Amino acid sequence: MTMMWWMQLAAIGITGTAAVFDWRRGEIPNWLTLPIVPVACAIYVWSSGWLGAVWALIAAIVCGLVPILLFYQRAMGGGDVKLLAGLGAILGLNLGLETQFLAFLLGSIGALVRLAWQGRLFQTLKTSALLLTNIFRRKSDRTSPSRELLTEVRLGPAIFLATVGVLATEAWPLI
Repeated sequence: MTMMWWMQLAAIGITGTAAVFDWRRGEIPNWLTLPIVPVACAIYVWSSGWLGAVWALIAAIVCGLVPILLFYQRAMGGGDVKLLAGLGAILGLNLGLETQFLAFLLGSIGALVRLAWQGRLFQTLKTSALLLTNIFRRKSDRTSPSRELLTEVRLGPAIFLATVGVLATEAWPLI
């Protein structure tokens, strides 16, 4: 097995563990997410030299840009940010971004299904439209939704499914 296969298996194991923690506790622990980037960079130094580590670090930074912006808008948790940046370091820029995009898509679909199941979909869409119109209003005229209308989405399971999906489509021609 090549080094990339081991890194892909590690990505599946890490995201699977993160999904279980996120599903059960609502948070992804730091002991799981913090070591991902430094360990991935060290492995790439060992396997392909300093250039591999630099590319892993660049991939982690690029894959972390959108999640960190969402984190500062309070639209995403810190564990999700570190996990997605770490996936960039492990899988590289292309697969990291593909995984991130698919995770956001699966998380959105899951949230819509959950809201429809709870009978809150149309109220939430109405609230979203209200928040969108705030962009065009003066600060004094803006409205904010009540706390109970806001919905939390746990992205850990979506990140795991996206990782498996992206890596399965990547490996499909090899099978």
